[in-house]
Amino acid sequence: MTSFIYLLTRYTYDISVITALINNKETHQSSYLGLYMRSDFVLALHVMGFLTAVEGKPLASKILADTYGTSSVVVRRILAKLCDAGLVTSQRGVGGGSILALDPQDISLRDVYNAVSERPEILRRYPTNEPGPSAVLGTYINDLLGEAEEELLGRLEGINIAEMDINVRADICRQLDDAEKNKKNP
Repeated sequence: MTSFIYLLTRYTYDISVITALINNKETHQSSYLGLYMRSDFVLALHVMGFLTAVEGKPLASKILADTYGTSSVVVRRILAKLCDAGLVTSQRGVGGGSILALDPQDISLRDVYNAVSERPEILRRYPTNEPGPSAVLGTYINDLLGEAEEELLGRLEGINIAEMDINVRADICRQLDDAEKNKKNP
């Protein structure tokens, strides 16, 4: 499945760049990856993994940011989305932090994706507003992308945060220990 999505995404990327070049349109190859999925989803999974690993102990956004290598502001933006979706609760101030609002078994990876994604689509769609054969090809490619997307979203639905925790907890706890040591001995 992963190689299929990569190839499909790579193909639509190439077609988009070629179409733009043929039509003398400027293209920003570095910003177009064929995916709408931003790093928000990856950061949200990171946050959810850490909140699960600490088993109800509130974690500050600073610790979450440090373990991901980003700023607390970015983490708080993600936490706000997760709070709005009812997946996390946060308490401000001294002794505050964030915790899971639900049992990890009741939170699927798709729930997390839905909470932080700004678009329902993961894969960019081929433009179908061009007349003629391009629209036919675009419709065909879009159907393939839709099928791949449904498969991926179905897979995300089938994995919950508790299952993810089983695979990552040891590494997370090690990172948290390192963060605590660094906090005490800067």
